[in-house]
Amino acid sequence: MSLFTKVKCKYYFQKKVDNKALSKSGRQTQLLRSTETYSRTFCQASLTVEAAVVLPLFIGFMVFLLFYFRIMQTELAVEQAMMYTARVEAACVSKSSDTVHPAKVQLHFLKSAKEEKVPFEYIDGEKAGISFRKSDYEGTELMLHASYRMTIPIGFFGTLRYPAEQEVSARKWIGYIPQEEGAGEKKLVYVTKTGKAYHSSRECAYLDLSIRTVNQKEVTSLRNKSGSRYMRCGSCCKNKKEKVCYITDYGTCYHMDLECRGLKRTVYVISLDKVGKRHPCKKCT
Repeated sequence: MSLFTKVKCKYYFQKKVDNKALSKSGRQTQLLRSTETYSRTFCQASLTVEAAVVLPLFIGFMVFLLFYFRIMQTELAVEQAMMYTARVEAACVSKSSDTVHPAKVQLHFLKSAKEEKVPFEYIDGEKAGISFRKSDYEGTELMLHASYRMTIPIGFFGTLRYPAEQEVSARKWIGYIPQEEGAGEKKLVYVTKTGKAYHSSRECAYLDLSIRTVNQKEVTSLRNKSGSRYMRCGSCCKNKKEKVCYITDYGTCYHMDLECRGLKRTVYVISLDKVGKRHPCKKCT
C-alpha cells in the first residue's frame, strides 16, 4: 500500500514537471511564430555619415558669422575710446610733438575704454594687445593709430587671426594760424562742387548769395548786377505758377522754390595747387 502510494506520488510529480516543461516550450514556439509574422527592413547609414560631415561645417560657419559681429562690436568701442583720447590730447598738447607722451595716451585710452566697455577679452593680449606705435603727434594734427589682433575661434584650418587697424585724428588746440604770403604756408582758396572758378574770399558774391523776393510779373524787366536778364530755373519752375519768385544779385535764373539747389552753395576749402582746371574768379581774385 505504501509502495503504491509512493509510486503514484512520483508519477504525479513527474507529470507535473513534464507539463511545466511543455508549457515553456509552447510559449517559446508561440513567441517565435508571432515574431516571424513581422517583416524585417534594413536601412543604410549614409544619412548619418553625411550629417557627421555637414553638421560640423555648418556649426563652424555659424560661429564664424557670429565672430564677425564680435569684430564689429570691438572696433566700434575702440573707435569711441580713441576719439575721446584724441580730443583730450589735442586740448593738452602744443604744436611740438615733444609734449606728447605715449604712456599718457595709453592711460587716457584705457580710461575711456572702461567707460565705453571695450571687450578686451576678444583681443589677443587684452589691454596690452593694443599698440599705438604708428601714431603721429607732429604738426597741427594729432593722429592716433591703433593696431591689434583677434583670434578666430575656429580650428578647422589652424589658428586664424584677424588683424585690425583703426585711425583717428584731431586738430591740436593751438589757435588760429593766419595765412601769410611767402611764409611757406599753402594758400587756401574756396570752390564749389560744380563751379568752374575758385575764389580767394569767402565773402565773394558768387559764394555768399543775397536772395531777394520779387513779384513774378516784374522779374522779366529786372537785371542782375552784371546786366543779364533772369531766366526760368529748369529745376524748380516746372509746372509751377507762383506770385513771387526768388533771385540773387549775380544769378541768371529766378526760382519758385526757396529750397532749390540753385539757391544753395556748398563751399570747400582747398589749397591753390589743387584747383585743377578751375580759373580765378573775376570778382574776388
